[in-house]
This record gives sequence, structure tokens and C-alpha cells, in this order.
Amino acid sequence: MQLNRAPFLGGFDVLESRVDRFEYTPHRHSEVVIAAYEGGFKRARCDRHAFDVQRGDLLVVGPETLHSGATGDGPGWRYVSVYLSVDQIAAATGLERAKFEDRLAGHRVSRRA
Repeated sequence: MQLNRAPFLGGFDVLESRVDRFEYTPHRHSEVVIAAYEGGFKRARCDRHAFDVQRGDLLVVGPETLHSGATGDGPGWRYVSVYLSVDQIAAATGLERAKFEDRLAGHRVSRRA
């Protein structure tokens, strides 16, 4: 795993993760996490929802959403994720925070067609 700091929008973290076997315990972030999966397989849990994530998927986890993940029986995973505060998203989009803050709650998975 490699964590870098990007200078844009006042600075945000970028995590590149490539693992064969890994499990992380339930935790929360104050930021919005956007993860693009480049390969492999992950069993994920966000709040009470369990689901699989694989190559080509984009996972967005809202702030303070309890989440965890594990490699399970499949191959490990490779992904790049960014951690953005709600204020950074407001600044980047020009929208008022109140207009989209509730929409960021929970999680979303976009599957590659």
C-alpha cells in the first residue's frame, strides 16, 4: 500500500493498494472515499450491506459510513482511492454543501458495463 498527498483542492490523500491477502476491520472516515478497482476481487461491507467489488468497479463511500473489506477466497485487489472532504467537493463543484451532503451518505457501486 502506498499513501500520497495530492496538492489539488487544498490537499487530499491518494491511496494505491495492491494486496494478495488482506482484511480490514470496520472503520469510518470523515471524508468521502472514491475507489477505482483495477483488478482482483474484494468482499466489502458498508453499514449492513455486503457485496463484492471487482475489476472495473467504482466504489464511493460517504463520510462516517461504517465499512470493512477482505480478499475472501478470490484473488487480492488493486485499487486507487481518493479521500475528499465534503468542503473540497463543494469547492470543486461550486455547489452549496447543503445541496448534496445528504446524497453522499452511505455507499454506491458503479459496475463497468
